[in-house]
Amino acid sequence: MSDKELTKKTDKVQAVLFDNKKFNAAKARRWLTKHNYHPIKRMHRTEDKLRYRMKDPKRFDKFRTLKLGKDTGIELILGFK
Repeated sequence: MSDKELTKKTDKVQAVLFDNKKFNAAKARRWLTKHNYHPIKRMHRTEDKLRYRMKDPKRFDKFRTLKLGKDTGIELILGFK
């Protein structure tokens, strides 16, 4: 199953993370808009990532990180009950 099929099947993307060496905030927001993701909070910046929350993590019991492609700098945090 491809990354795209997995994310469509689960529809439980809790957050989208961007490598801040490859993305600035404007480029990350453009990617989110293009791929129809709508953050529920402002971006949270860590030392090496830009994190955009899609759903409240309290809704989930377990999480899985999925890297989108090789060296894209984008990771999805998938939540499961």
